[in-house]
Formats: sequence, C-alpha cells, structure tokens
Amino acid sequence: MPGEWVSFMTGGKIIFVLGVGSSVAMAIFALMMFLK
Repeated sequence: MPGEWVSFMTGGKIIFVLGVGSSVAMAIFALMMFLK
C-alpha cells in the first residue's frame, strides 16, 4: 500500500507540474500575442 501511495503521489505531482507549466506557458504566449 505505501509503495502504491508514493507512486500515486509522484504521478500526481508530475501531472500537477505539467498542468501548471502548460497553463503558465499558454498565459505567457497569449500575453505576448496580445502585446504585439
């Protein structure tokens, strides 16, 4: 159980980081297009 929980938390963190990173990248890209 602990091993599965740790792997689940790690996967969740990776998905969370990817989600936040893509959101920030999209926001910066939209801002650059808007300023241009």
